[in-house]
Amino acid sequence: MHLGIKNKTVLITGASKNIGKSIAVAMAEEGCNVVICARDKIQLNHVISIMSDYSGKHEAFCIDLENENGSSNLLDNLKKKNIFPDIIIHNLGGSLQITDPNFSRKDLEKVWQFNIGIAHEINNKLIPNMIEKKWGRIVHISSLGAKTGKGYVPYVSAKCALEGYVKGMSKMICNKNVIMTAVAPGLVELPNRYFTKMKNEDPERLNNYFEEHLPIKKMAQPNEIADVICFLCSEKANHMPGVIVPIDGGGD
Repeated sequence: MHLGIKNKTVLITGASKNIGKSIAVAMAEEGCNVVICARDKIQLNHVISIMSDYSGKHEAFCIDLENENGSSNLLDNLKKKNIFPDIIIHNLGGSLQITDPNFSRKDLEKVWQFNIGIAHEINNKLIPNMIEKKWGRIVHISSLGAKTGKGYVPYVSAKCALEGYVKGMSKMICNKNVIMTAVAPGLVELPNRYFTKMKNEDPERLNNYFEEHLPIKKMAQPNEIADVICFLCSEKANHMPGVIVPIDGGGD
C-alpha cells in the first residue's frame, strides 16, 4: 500500500529500542526523514546505522526527556537544525515503577508528566507549523490499561488522560488537516519484561493466562505496532481524527 509519506520528516521520541526502534525503521523504509530522540547514545547510533540502508536524512538527539528541561532542549535542537516535523510519534511513557497503591501526589505528577505532559509540551510548539502547512500527523501510544483499568494506578490514570487529550485536541486541529490519533497496545513481547520472561521460564502459566485473558493466544511483536502507526501517519488516515486503535489481540 502506498502511504504517501515519502520525504516527510518524522520525529519519534523514545526511539532507541523496542517499539520505538521498530517505528523508526518502518518509517525509514517508507522513505521518510527520521529524527529520533532517546537518552541512550549507543542504542540511538545503532538505530541510525540500520536506517542508513534506506533513503532519507536521519538524525539522532541524545536527550533525556524526563529531565526538567528535556523537551525544551529537544525543541531547541530541532530549531537550530531547521527541522520542522510533519509527523510526531510519541513513544515515551511507562509506569516509572511507581507501583505502591499509596502513591503520593508527587508520584502521580511524575508519571503524568512522563506519559502526557512531555508530549503536550512538544505538541504545543510543533503543531502551529503543521497548521500553517495544512498537513500533520501526531500519534500517541496509550495502553490496553486505559480500557480495562488494570495496572498501576498512576500509569493507568495517565493513559486515560492521554486518550481524553487525543480525542479532545483532535477536534481542535483536524479541520487544518492535522490528524491526532493513538494506538493502545496490549501485551507486546519485549526483552526482560514480565510476560516475556514467563514465556521462557513458565510457558504453561503463560498459556493459562492466554486462555483466560487473550483470545489470540500470543503477544504482539513491536513491528506489528509499528505497522499500524505507519498507517495512522499516512494519507490513508485523513478521516480518522481522535481514533484510539486497539492492538491488543482481543485482550482484557
